[in-house]
Amino acid sequence: MVVRLPAGVLPYANDRATLEALADRPVILFTRTAKPLGADVEEVRAFYDEIGAVLGRLPLAELDLVIDSRQPVGRNDPAFEAALPGFKRDVLSRVRRCVTVVRSTVGRLQVARFEQDLGSSGFAIVGSVEDADALLGADGWLIAAAHDPGANAR
Repeated sequence: MVVRLPAGVLPYANDRATLEALADRPVILFTRTAKPLGADVEEVRAFYDEIGAVLGRLPLAELDLVIDSRQPVGRNDPAFEAALPGFKRDVLSRVRRCVTVVRSTVGRLQVARFEQDLGSSGFAIVGSVEDADALLGADGWLIAAAHDPGANAR
């Protein structure tokens, strides 16, 4: 299935994240970089509001979102938790499916809690981009994009 995306929305990048569409696949790859978001709740919220605004311009109900969160240090502090409700409501609850790639058990538990908060069954938690690629049937496109950002951009 090919989903038409508005021109000029993706790819998107800043020092904390990249967003890219996979060619010929209804998949958006959201990769967090290792750069920390900061301790202030408003700074964290501004980051997620910015990402949400970009993704909000896309037909999310027709798209799968892969969140690769292996690079940053995991966190579940009050500032981080307080900044997420809008992103969960405005983005995560609207995508067709969401696959989160995490590297730790704590990360798995946190994402499972997000799923429970949203009451959604369209979530999956995996430990590698290869697992996400297999789950979504992306035929290697996701693996290539994760290892060479921009390689599969539309």
